[in-house]
Amino acid sequence: MYKIFFTLLCFFVLSITTQAQTFQGTIKPGSTATSVIVAIKPSADYSDKPSNVQFTLAIPQVVGARPAMSIMTNNYSALFTTVALFQNATFGTDYIYLINMITPTLTTTKNSVANSEDVVAEIAFTGNVGDLSAIKLVQLPNGTVTTGAGSENGNYNYYIEFAAGSDKTNQAAMFYSNTGGIVVNNALGYGGFSSVNAGTTPLPLSWLGFNVQKQNNSALINWQIANQINNDYFEVQAGVDANNLSTIGMVPATSVNSYNFTHVNYTSLPGSKVYYRIKQVDKDGKFTYSKVLKLNLDSKTFAFKVIGNPIQGNNLNIAIESATFNKGSLTIFDLQGKKISQQNISWFAGTSQRLITLPNLAKGMYSAILHVDDKLYSLKFTR
Repeated sequence: MYKIFFTLLCFFVLSITTQAQTFQGTIKPGSTATSVIVAIKPSADYSDKPSNVQFTLAIPQVVGARPAMSIMTNNYSALFTTVALFQNATFGTDYIYLINMITPTLTTTKNSVANSEDVVAEIAFTGNVGDLSAIKLVQLPNGTVTTGAGSENGNYNYYIEFAAGSDKTNQAAMFYSNTGGIVVNNALGYGGFSSVNAGTTPLPLSWLGFNVQKQNNSALINWQIANQINNDYFEVQAGVDANNLSTIGMVPATSVNSYNFTHVNYTSLPGSKVYYRIKQVDKDGKFTYSKVLKLNLDSKTFAFKVIGNPIQGNNLNIAIESATFNKGSLTIFDLQGKKISQQNISWFAGTSQRLITLPNLAKGMYSAILHVDDKLYSLKFTR
């Protein structure tokens, strides 16, 4: 009797543990003006072979003619041999689209980390999609639609299933938002209507700063960025030729905006200069580059210049090359000698890049005067 009770107790505990692993979904703006990204995240660590992943998108009919849908990037292509696209249905005042990954390979195990977002696919639309933030990831009541052609009728769900045939959809709270989208979670699960819209279109990634400084025989590299949505990792690149740089290391993206890397024994490279650049890579493979900075092996000079002249907007991007860490006062004058701005800045030994935000500037020519110790360095720039 004790064995039977113990076996039943273990089965009950195992069932509770298994059921606790559920997946929510979200939608957010993609890498282009007419694409969106669909992602999922589990409530607990989970490892199994996916057997069915499907999701439904909705676009308001007020955009006009129905836009055509296509898969721009499918990160689950190794897990499913067939992906069916259905784009004939309507529901209420929306055009409805279904992406159904229906033929699993059942050869690759997917390891999911609790509360860690996993991008499933990026979906592109051809035609006028209107306000991108209005596109929604939806669950239709019982999967049905009012109109539509083909065998897809009745299957317009958000649904995550694994090889054991177990439904891992979080039916009580199917969707979450991480881009300012509005979430509607119907506790009826498949019997109700749930949704999350793409939300505010994020700003493109911005490079706020990039510095290289010497420390004995090593080069200390630091960079700062903003708006790192979909950011995956960084490649640190170096070389003795500014046009021929090679990757010397990789830094994974995190939730912080400032990163560091140490190039050990950089002085072993031939030549008197080393050039550095950071390559930022998104989860979908797209990438951007920082500026290229130069580090002199035996530099005793000081250089001060504007990057990008004429400047765009009211942002003055300057580069400073210095043999030592120092600080100074930067003053901006117009052609009539009127002071526009003055602020203190600092920089590292090596090459530093600084982004200076100025007051609203009229178009024309300006002077920048950098006061360092008892010396003045000046340059001109245009707006």
